[in-house]
Amino acid sequence: MKLISLLDEEDEHQKKNPLLAESENTSYFQSKKHEIAFYFKMNNVYFDKYLGIKKIHMTDVSKARELKNSYIRIFHPDSNVNSTSEFNFTEICQDINNTFYRVSSGKL
Repeated sequence: MKLISLLDEEDEHQKKNPLLAESENTSYFQSKKHEIAFYFKMNNVYFDKYLGIKKIHMTDVSKARELKNSYIRIFHPDSNVNSTSEFNFTEICQDINNTFYRVSSGKL
């Protein structure tokens, strides 16, 4: 019963956040969060389109910061304290910071 409630809670979270919407590649991963974590780990320009990173994020630091903060809210260790997943949230947040450092040319 607890597992069902956790899955329902995760589904509800996905509906609230468009960044967690399923994509054509999500079926290759355990979940959308696994997919996103993989893209941030790779930190490759090719995966920027799957993360929603566009040219505006490369030129407008405030837009890049807004997108970065959206991803940080999803993966921040403090907001995932009760999570039963195998994610290393601290490492994923560092990967997010590294990606946005690259995207913003060192401004973030």
